[in-house]
Amino acid sequence: MYVRAALQAVEKRLNNVILSGAKDLQFPKQRTYEILCRLRLLRMTPATSFSAASLVSFLLLCASSSALARAQTVAAPPAADQAAALVTRGYRLLEQRDAAGAEAAFRQAIEIQPELAEAHRGLGMALWHRGEKTAGLRELTVASRLAPDNAEAHFELGKLAWTLSWQPPGEGETSHGLSALDYQATALAELSKAVALRPDDADLRLTLADVYLATGNKSGALDEARKAGELARTPALEAQARLLLGRAYHAVGEEGKAEEAFKAALEIDPRLAEAHLGLGQRCWQSFW
Repeated sequence: MYVRAALQAVEKRLNNVILSGAKDLQFPKQRTYEILCRLRLLRMTPATSFSAASLVSFLLLCASSSALARAQTVAAPPAADQAAALVTRGYRLLEQRDAAGAEAAFRQAIEIQPELAEAHRGLGMALWHRGEKTAGLRELTVASRLAPDNAEAHFELGKLAWTLSWQPPGEGETSHGLSALDYQATALAELSKAVALRPDDADLRLTLADVYLATGNKSGALDEARKAGELARTPALEAQARLLLGRAYHAVGEEGKAEEAFKAALEIDPRLAEAHLGLGQRCWQSFW
């Protein structure tokens, strides 16, 4: 009697779960229906025919179904985890200079999770490393739109756009109707966004200062080079900041300050050839 009451309660619970469309069933859906049918047959079995063997058979079915559900859960991790693992693998392959392998990993991640910004950023970098600069620019643009607060996405996009402004697309690539000035404008806009998102990053400011100087924005280059020097946390970055500051001072005609900056850079890193060149030019100008 008590067994039948328990079976009736289980049957009611299974019916409610199926009717509610619950997604967290303990068993695969097909097995759930099978258990429910077996349960009904067992509950309707006459008392004279009811046996311990039939009850054991039913319990074994439930146990095997539960094991199957757990196995399926282990065998099929969430899609987001799969995509994240592929992205991690892709960046590791990039570090190992395997751009082709990295590209394949990032593309698989995008197939699983198309809106994953880091996968598009990684794919853009892999394509860039393979010489497919315009395709890389497209993927980095997607990444920056999917993750507008990601400074790295804007930084990489800006660097690649700057490269394309002076290095035309390779054979078989298309510029999509963009001129060198278009690429320059993109570079400046994206690098500025990166600096705005991460204002304490000396490396980002140095890159922006270099582009400012190359495009004729001398005051902007001076400002960013000064800030980069203040923010530099390593001797290498500080030396580069002094070097760039010297170049910026030279561009605006402040030769005395330029010389001081070049000397400061060489005190930190005596091997900086460009600083030696700057001092040499200064001495040559003084001689004449």
